[in-house]
Amino acid sequence: SGSSSSSSADDDLAKQWVSIDADHPITIEEAISYHVDLCSPIKNKRILSFFATVAAGSEETNNQEEEAALRLLASKTPDGEKLFAKLVEEQRLTVYDILREFPSCRDVTLEGLLSALPRIAPRYYSVTSSPLANGK
Repeated sequence: SGSSSSSSADDDLAKQWVSIDADHPITIEEAISYHVDLCSPIKNKRILSFFATVAAGSEETNNQEEEAALRLLASKTPDGEKLFAKLVEEQRLTVYDILREFPSCRDVTLEGLLSALPRIAPRYYSVTSSPLANGK
């Protein structure tokens, strides 16, 4: 019955309110589902620098190695550029992958994560792009 209390705690967390654009508060669940992008490939090194800083403050035992690896990935050195191309661009590394592969990054605060994540780009559709408009 311990799992039901964990599930209840997860549900309670998902229903807490956050503000990601200073306009109006939304639930954490809405923020992660509809406003921030965890699963698209990383496009710039800024988020890797952010996670290196998180790793530096982590209590994880491997945090120094993880911080060094993330700083190298984020660097503009020839080795950093080569590693970024191989790991991030070729393998299409995502923020989710970073959180999975670098345990020290899991110490990130919710506020920090929401502020660092890229926003989901709005998708603009018109009626004319709908298959229904063309009778298909």
